[in-house]
Amino acid sequence: MILDHEIVTTGNTFTVITSVNALLTGAAKMDISLETCRGAVIGANGSIGRLCAILLSQKMENIVLIGRKSNERVNMERLRELANEIYLHAIFYHKERSGIRKQLLSLLENELVFSDGLYQTRERLYELFQTAESAETDNLEEQMSENIIDDIELLFRQAGHKPPIDYGVDIDYFLPELDVILVATSSIGELLQPDLIKSGAVICDVSRPANVGKIVQEKRPDVLVIEGGLVKFPENLAFGQNLGYKPGVNLACLSETILLTLENSNRNMGIGGRITMDDMYYIQGLAEKHGFTLASLHSFEKEIDDEYIARVKAAANKQVVS
Repeated sequence: MILDHEIVTTGNTFTVITSVNALLTGAAKMDISLETCRGAVIGANGSIGRLCAILLSQKMENIVLIGRKSNERVNMERLRELANEIYLHAIFYHKERSGIRKQLLSLLENELVFSDGLYQTRERLYELFQTAESAETDNLEEQMSENIIDDIELLFRQAGHKPPIDYGVDIDYFLPELDVILVATSSIGELLQPDLIKSGAVICDVSRPANVGKIVQEKRPDVLVIEGGLVKFPENLAFGQNLGYKPGVNLACLSETILLTLENSNRNMGIGGRITMDDMYYIQGLAEKHGFTLASLHSFEKEIDDEYIARVKAAANKQVVS
């Protein structure tokens, strides 16, 4: 029984925030453009993967959602529902002209590419953007239940373009074309085939146990693999053996518990397997208030620096030349 004063958290919310920030930091250091690259979330149907995909869609214009191969029909259905949610998020919540929102606006603002019937479809979708500008936050829940993915995919294909969100369950099929990858699954074992990874790619592995094996590091020196979900405390605190990290660095899931305690919070976080954007903004605010920041990048449990990343870039450039 949970008493009123007891707070429960999964720790997933802060894990999402720090993992996405780590991936974006790694991409910037590898000189990968978020506007032109192709990114993916492996494990997109999970609690962490879902929100990571939504956050990445605010920055990236081309994203792939990848789920489990088991029970393919159900998982494809769920991936399609998530893609629909991301499109709605781009319209009603994300107000900057970037990522998936930018792709949608660029398509809908071009009236000339649609025939009469599809012109009406385009008009209906464009009106959603106008509705979003005037809608009260309290009234958005109903709008977020709309199914718009069929119309969006139809319009992109009619215009001669692939939809900006793709989805599937075959990792090996997508892997060779991916520049940026976030792995967040509950699977035990190594999921990425080293020989299929694109040269110069950045992979952020959030999974515990890790889904990216050391064989990737050994066989692919031209690929940057980093750990997700690591936090830097404002002071060099350590808890026992500190899970192998140096003082001042710890897992985001544990750090979320510390943040809620410091704040004397009365909010449960991430219960029920669905993290809300409000939860994310709340934890983000607490982290800023208490001085918890993204830890330096780590790869296979070791801290890495710009010199290490320069070697990975050099190896990737060598692959391109050859």
